[in-house]
Amino acid sequence: SSTLSVTGLISGSGGMDIAGTADFGAAVNVEGALDVDGATTLDGLTVAEAAIFSSTLSATGLISGSGGIDIAGAADFGAAVNVQGLLSGSGGIDIGGTADFGAAVNVQGALDVDGATTLDGLTVAEAAIFSSTLSATGLISGSGGIDIAGTADFGAAVNVEGALDVDGATTLDGLTVAEAAIMSSTLSVTGLISGSGGIDVAGTADFGAAVNVQGALDVDGATTLDGLTVAEAAIMSSTLSVTGLISGSGGMDIAGTADFGAAVNIQGALSGSG
Repeated sequence: SSTLSVTGLISGSGGMDIAGTADFGAAVNVEGALDVDGATTLDGLTVAEAAIFSSTLSATGLISGSGGIDIAGAADFGAAVNVQGLLSGSGGIDIGGTADFGAAVNVQGALDVDGATTLDGLTVAEAAIFSSTLSATGLISGSGGIDIAGTADFGAAVNVEGALDVDGATTLDGLTVAEAAIMSSTLSVTGLISGSGGIDVAGTADFGAAVNVQGALDVDGATTLDGLTVAEAAIMSSTLSVTGLISGSGGMDIAGTADFGAAVNIQGALSGSG
């Protein structure tokens, strides 16, 4: 009913049941199970094999495990967690604060980040869907192409080495085309169209302002002109049919047959070699 003080070894093959406080001044070797119904205060705990906690484990200091720590349920860390090896969670890992990973992070399921995420680099092996604004101050590169369902605002140059397919309207301050450009629908331009290699129009071209052609103008179909002024020689390789007046201040040279269906007014000399 009082204190039991033993200076040697206490050994019990049937176990030992201590109802009160036990104060051991030396090492305690428990070869079987240690069952403590009350609170246990330890200055330090070293576990050589697996340790299973059936209730909450609260640690105000450092938990260190060289063989790893396996948590089957929820883990709530109120301070920083330093993992030098593998951190694996079959039920997912929920981090309420900042997470600093010094090595590679392998996420086989979904990664859900409610706050800002800062990445030195991002490589996406499959599709990446951004439900809000994607702001990139550096380079966005995609070997499999980039599909943008909404508005794209690029603050710097955009280099597209493959095809650029835009389903909606595209507004450009300027467009320089190094190779052929094919427009499958109407091209509406309020400014200047300039092409050093020429412009080939397969359909109808409607120009609302002056057209300046410094090279050859080749029209395969019919051409309707309200008026035509030719500053240099004009060569017609086929029949020229004119329902109005033909006027030439520099004269007119006809190498073939000329058939005039109305009166011809010649104010100068008329010369005919045939």
